Order: sequence, then C-alpha cells, then structure tokens
Amino acid sequence: MDRSLATAELPLLNRDEEYVSDANRTFEDDNPISIPISERLYKRVHLSDSRFKMIYRDTIRFFTKMEKHSYIGYLTGEKDKNEFKRDLENYLRRNFPDICKYDKEEEIEDVNGQKRTIIVNPDLEEIMKRIRQSLFGYDVLQPLIDNEETTDIKICSPYDIRVRIKGKAYQSDAHFIDEMDEYRFIEGLVLRNGLNFSHEPVLTFTDAHDKNYLLRFTVSSPVVTTPGYPYLHIRKVAKVKKTFDDLITAGMLNDKIKRYLIDRAKTSRCVVFAGPPGCVDRDTEFFNGKEWKSIAEYKEGEKVLQFDPKTNEATLVNPIAYIKKPCDKMYHFETKYGINQTLSPEHRVLFYKRKKKDGKKYWDNEVQEITAEELKNLQNSGHFYGGFKTDFKYSGTGIDLSDDEIRLMLAVICDGHFDNRENLQDRCTIRVKKERKINEIEDILLA
Repeated sequence: MDRSLATAELPLLNRDEEYVSDANRTFEDDNPISIPISERLYKRVHLSDSRFKMIYRDTIRFFTKMEKHSYIGYLTGEKDKNEFKRDLENYLRRNFPDICKYDKEEEIEDVNGQKRTIIVNPDLEEIMKRIRQSLFGYDVLQPLIDNEETTDIKICSPYDIRVRIKGKAYQSDAHFIDEMDEYRFIEGLVLRNGLNFSHEPVLTFTDAHDKNYLLRFTVSSPVVTTPGYPYLHIRKVAKVKKTFDDLITAGMLNDKIKRYLIDRAKTSRCVVFAGPPGCVDRDTEFFNGKEWKSIAEYKEGEKVLQFDPKTNEATLVNPIAYIKKPCDKMYHFETKYGINQTLSPEHRVLFYKRKKKDGKKYWDNEVQEITAEELKNLQNSGHFYGGFKTDFKYSGTGIDLSDDEIRLMLAVICDGHFDNRENLQDRCTIRVKKERKINEIEDILLA
C-alpha cells in the first residue's frame, strides 16, 4: 500500500486496499530477549524463601513507614548508620524470635589479645545485609551494576528491568517485589542524593556511592509517568578507566597503535579519537565526474561526488582516503520507489522530515541524521516517516545528453519495456496510465 496516497479525508488504514507490511516481524518484536545476569541477593539460610521474604517486607515497611523520619535521617547522613544496625537487629530479634534459635556462641580475640564470647547468627546477618542493601544500596540492581558488560540499566516497571550490553537491549531476570517496593527504592535513592520528587518531575543527577562506577541517573516521577510509578534510567561510567594494556587484551588495538597514540599525545597539538567509519557494500555506486561506478572499482586519483546539505549542492572532490574494511553485519534497505542500499550499523544516514502547514504537507529543508541501526529499528517498528533527498544542484559536467534525452531515458528506465521477439529488439513500449505522464512523454517526443 502506497502511504503517500493517504489524505486527511481518507486516511491510510481507511482505504479498501490490503495493507502489506514493509518488513516481516521477528521473534524479538513480540518477545523481549532475556539475559540471566542477576544472581541471588543473599546466601542460603535455614529459612524458607517465603519466610525470608515475609520478614524482609515487614521490616522494610516498619523502617520506611513507621520510622520514616529516622529513615530519612539515615539517608541524608543526619543520623549514624551504626545506630540503624543496632535498631535493626533489636527489631528482628524482638518480632521474629524463630531466627534466634540459630544463635550460636563463638570465641573471638580482641585487639588487646583478650578472648571473649559473642553470639553469632548467620541467618540474622544475611537478613540484615539484604535489608541494608535495599535501604542504603542499590537493592536488586546491584548484580546488574556489578556486571562489567552492562552499560545502561532501565526500570520500566517493578517486573521489567532492562539492561544494555554492547549496544543491544535485554530484559534482565531482576525484579522488585511489587510497585511499592520499587517506589520505596527510587524514593530512597533520590533522598540519598539530597533531592526530592516534589521539586522536579524529572531529575538528573550523578551518584558516586558505588565503589566501581559513577552512576548517572534520570528519574521520572509518578506525576509524569502513565502507569503511576516512577521510571529510572542509569548510565554506568567506570571510576577506573581502561589502560592501553586492557584494550590490547580486549583486541581493540595493538602495541603499535598504543605507541603511536602515546607519541602523538606528547607531540601533537590535537589528537582526534573517533570510532570506525561507517561503510557501504561493494555494489554501492559513486559518480566520478564521467560515470557512475561501483565503489569496489574505485581507483586512486578518481574524484567522488560530495553532497552539502547546507547548500543543497554537490561537487566533485578528492577523497581523503579509500577505506576497505571487513564488516560482519549490514542492513539492506529496499523499496519499490528506488531506494536500494546496504549499510553497516554505524553508517550515518541523512533524511528529511515531512511537516504540515495550513493543511498542506511539505518537506522540511533541515537535514536530520541517524545511524543505519536506528533507521532499521524505526523502519521495522513502522515509525520511520522521513524521506531522502533525490535531487541536488550540480554545476559540473555530466553525461553527454540533452535535458530532453535524459527525460526520455528516465521514462524508458522507469516505464519502458523492450520486445524480446526476433527483429523487434529495438522496439520499446512505454505503458503509463496517468494523464500527466502521457503528456510529458508526448512533449519530449515532439520536441
């Protein structure tokens, strides 16, 4: 179905034609890919999981609701957290006496060499550790933060916590108990950093409490989210940066590049660090001033046609370099209107947005830029509404044909058909229905 035929009076999906999808749906469109990078947040104890969770929830509720003023004092540093440890142990022993049956005596030696007997309880210690991590740490997110390959973490709901690894999004196996548990965690995180939901509906701040990473948070409060609970996005930044030797071990560079970068950093005025260039496949064509030819057939010394989106002009320039690199993944874009490109994921794609003014649609002159990876995601989800430039100003020499001859050549290419029968190979039949096209072809032939 041609989307350009849609009008305000007759929208696209109201037409009688059957809608044909531009891209087949994949498994990932309907099933988020899960990755098991979480782990048990506590060691095995004598208590059952249900009993452990009941004690955990009851204790969390008491300190965050009944003792909320004291809890906020611990978060903001107004009260000593050692007092909380004492109060927490007393509360657990008083309200859950079944834990105490696992008490056992243990003899220790103090700093003065004196031996004394203390009461230890591994189950009690594990419950207290879990509660302290929930109230003053990163709760169920800690294993996700500790995972070296994770770059981003996003809480979409109490039961939907996603991570980004090497640029790809996954659904993790971590989750909160319920909506109140998630709200309690994010509210505590905000208070711990001296902020408050009531002041700003969207908060952005950096948290340095983790020993390995700086965590950059963006929190959307419940007043601006649709489901009524907050959203949270975390970007991880390592406190200890990777060394050259770490990058060599990871296969990202070699010793020669290492020595070159160190030398340039010491002697050059400026060093530009950039990622790998986006590439096209070998069949992509370029114009050298005389003809269009495959990029794989490029020869040193040839010029290439370069487009400037600011002036809408194309000029012939000498390329800085001809780069030929292997690529293990590329995306193919093809439409029935002439688009046919194969691009690497990081290739930059220029496009233009369609706007509307006074009931009329027009193409905006301001160029937009996305990667081929982003274009693929938008196209597959049906959310790409941009267009590509198909013409430009060119003052150089072109093909040795008049304007009418070029128009006739395009008509033959687009709508013409050559007869394969003997003695009729030179006959071209052009079949068009639109009156506009018929008149244009007649004008060309009679010129």
